[in-house]
Formats: sequence, C-alpha cells, structure tokens
Amino acid sequence: MIKQIDHQRIIRFIVGGGSATLVHYAVMGFLITSGVDAVVATSVGVVVGAVYNYFFQYYRVFRSERHHLQALMRYGVTVGLYFVSNVVLFALFYRVAGMGIVISQILATAVVAVQNYFLYQKFVYTEKELSHGA
Repeated sequence: MIKQIDHQRIIRFIVGGGSATLVHYAVMGFLITSGVDAVVATSVGVVVGAVYNYFFQYYRVFRSERHHLQALMRYGVTVGLYFVSNVVLFALFYRVAGMGIVISQILATAVVAVQNYFLYQKFVYTEKELSHGA
C-alpha cells in the first residue's frame, strides 16, 4: 500500500527548516561581517540552526512521541551528516566552483533539506499515525 503524502507536514517542515535556515544564515552573516572565515561561519551557523530546528521539528512537524534522549541521539546523527554535507557542499561550491557565498550556501541548503526530511521522517522522529490529525 502506498502511503499518502502529508502535505501539511511538508509545509510545516518547510516553515521550520526555513526559519532554522534563517537562524543559520543570520549567525553566518554576523560572523562573516565580523571577519570570521566563511567556511567556519557556516559551520557555526549550522550548529545554532540545528538546535532551533530540533525543537521545531519535534513539536510542530513530526509531533514525535519519542523520548527526547532517544530522539536527540538520532537527531545528533542526522545533524552530523547534515553538518558534513553542508560544509563539503558549501566548500565545493564556494572554493572549487568559485560561486559566491550566498549562492553556495543556498545550493548546499537545498541539497541537504531533501536529505533531512527523509532522515527525520524515517529515522529521528519515526512516523506514527496520529489519531487526532496532523
């Protein structure tokens, strides 16, 4: 049986991920304007955005019933993968391809956003049918 796509969840994921991305970009922008290397700045931005994103995804998007300790351990694995993916992609776009900082970060973010949705859904928060609706 093919499971129906939860459009409401995808919208909430985009809102949560988008706002976490804004947190990431704000931290990154502040650090760059303060003289911090762009790759270091995006690394710090990822961490700050990830903390914000965990709680948003846990409570608003996936409405997880997992205990925080278990969800945080799994989230930590996905953040590690996100962190590495983001930094590698950003460095490739920025340093190797010679793209600007903004376009490099936007492209890196787009790639890892798709990766994250599926990891959160299947690994971190584990889907459960909600009797009270989404």
